[in-house]
Amino acid sequence: MRGELRKRIERCRKFGDVTRNGIVFDWELASSAGAAFELFREPHHTDDDIAKAESQLRQDRDVVSVSVTNVSESELSAEIPPEPDESRIIQEAESRPFHTILPHDIAEQRIHFLDKVWRSKEGAFPHLQPQDAGKRLVLLNPDLLQMESREQLVERTAALTEYPRGGDVARLASPWRWASTLKVGALGFIDGCVNREYLISVQITFNSVPFLDSQFCSASGGPGSIATPITELKPTTERVAMPCWMWKDGRRGAHKGVHYERTCRIWDWYSKD
Repeated sequence: MRGELRKRIERCRKFGDVTRNGIVFDWELASSAGAAFELFREPHHTDDDIAKAESQLRQDRDVVSVSVTNVSESELSAEIPPEPDESRIIQEAESRPFHTILPHDIAEQRIHFLDKVWRSKEGAFPHLQPQDAGKRLVLLNPDLLQMESREQLVERTAALTEYPRGGDVARLASPWRWASTLKVGALGFIDGCVNREYLISVQITFNSVPFLDSQFCSASGGPGSIATPITELKPTTERVAMPCWMWKDGRRGAHKGVHYERTCRIWDWYSKD
């Protein structure tokens, strides 16, 4: 498509992938020995410019191969096509007001909801257990909230399995050559917004106890992927309780981190790398 080459060049330039003599380049991992590089030769570049750029790459990087793509004036001036939508907001099916149970709700057996304090000891909702984190309390009448069962939680999230979202879990279903230490069956977290579905690619992090609240999942650890195509992920009906943490009252601060277990959807990841 016209403009795609210019978009690639501008993206690489934005990320600082430019040699000291001004040649923009792109790269991707080729093997454990290093990366394959692509130099973009614009009309004003000379053979000497390209030779110096390649020499710099070989000196500074682990280079497996270098190729050169000639770029015409018309390609440099082509209109850049708009970026495709990479994610979309999950459409909420529940029309009644609801509250998602947080760890501090369980510890205190009370919640703040609809400008009111509700307490389990007063019968406003059932006594909360540690495994209830992530479930919903749904408004039945002005004085009563009903907690969804695990079966209802699974049914609610099962309807959203077309695309992965932040806080889902990827299970390694085939060997991943870039992380030989991981065994098939290893579980990693998908980073990103909990209330968004990712349509193109996701980041997966293994060996992590992530920050995961009602809005966002941020995992650290490793190994991990940067942009796994969602075509490599297959939905399952399985759920798994995973250790996570969040801020006790929604505010950052020392000693405010609370650990809990969250029921997460599982995707099987068939890596092609």
